Amino acid sequence: MLSNLKFRIVNMRLHYLLLRLHLISLFSLFCLASDWPSWRGPSGDSISTSTGLISSWSQDGSNLLWSIPFTGRSTPIILGQKVCSNGRIGEGVHRQEMVACFDVEDGRRLWEYRFNVYLTTVPWNRVGWANISGDPETGYIFSQGVGGTLLCLDEEGQLVWSRSLAEDFGFFSGYGGRTQTPVVDEKRLIVTFVSGSWGDWSAPRHRTFAFNKYTGDLLWVATPGQRPADLNTQSTPVIATINSQRLLIQGNADGSICAIQARTGKPVWRFRLSKRGLNTSVVVSGETVYATHSEENLNGGPMGAVVAIDATGAGDVTTTHQKWRTNIAAGFSSPLLKDGKLFVVDNSANLHCLNASDGTKMMDFSIGTVGKGSPVWAIKPSITL
Repeated sequence: MLSNLKFRIVNMRLHYLLLRLHLISLFSLFCLASDWPSWRGPSGDSISTSTGLISSWSQDGSNLLWSIPFTGRSTPIILGQKVCSNGRIGEGVHRQEMVACFDVEDGRRLWEYRFNVYLTTVPWNRVGWANISGDPETGYIFSQGVGGTLLCLDEEGQLVWSRSLAEDFGFFSGYGGRTQTPVVDEKRLIVTFVSGSWGDWSAPRHRTFAFNKYTGDLLWVATPGQRPADLNTQSTPVIATINSQRLLIQGNADGSICAIQARTGKPVWRFRLSKRGLNTSVVVSGETVYATHSEENLNGGPMGAVVAIDATGAGDVTTTHQKWRTNIAAGFSSPLLKDGKLFVVDNSANLHCLNASDGTKMMDFSIGTVGKGSPVWAIKPSITL
């Protein structure tokens, strides 16, 4: 993965953010007229409602307002008049993780917050993996570091509260560096990770934790999965209301898609999808959940799958609630759903458009060589499907 990135803000009536990473596709252009408080946008579905978009830009400066050097590997967010991201800084024993915010108009560095990395085997070039998340209500910014440091920072970059997930909850730090992005839901900050400790937590499991976003106090813990196949994965939970329940739906390190009650942590259903941990996030439409992976399937056959799941069930719904399945290996790029079309980027950077109702392929074309970046929908008035 590329270790250096630059923020590029393009000149137009509205503010747009382009994260320039050589391994993401042109579909990962973030077009913003307001807050984009998480990597998948304000609704968690990677859809921008901005209008009047530009039709061209270049690395040579076309529509460029400003550019700054910054070392990291995550997706920036927009919160108010700030562009914020997490990354890494320093040399030798002075290396640290950090969160930094810049003025959206001119790129001035407004503040940065540095913190040490403890008790991890994650190599330096993978530090700063999880995206930060912002809360438009409070202006708070939340960051989960590769060593298990969970931070809440205010609008000025001052520490509001912090938790050591390793000390408090037995956070496991795996070599791969894949760390989950925090999710803000109502009064809760939700984070997930594989952990092991004492008593009821003695067995390693991929658990979900809900904290009070104002104070950092623990609200509930859920253990929806079984023995993890991987110590670190990066599936970001998605919030959806289904059957009058506010559900949190996420990929688990045991290879399952799990749904739990977002307000209580009570497990609702589990769909076993892969023999390895899941890295992609789901998308939800009505009562259907769409999920992807690129590892070995439960019953063998080609690697990977895209599935549609009826999300109204309870318990283990693996054999009862699958609507359709197709063999596409998409294990890093999360899917995008728009107007009945499911867009999936496979590991070889082929963009597939599927009919969301039955999984039939409508089109596909190559957008590169390695599929890592997730697509974002930003409509241009002259473009129709």
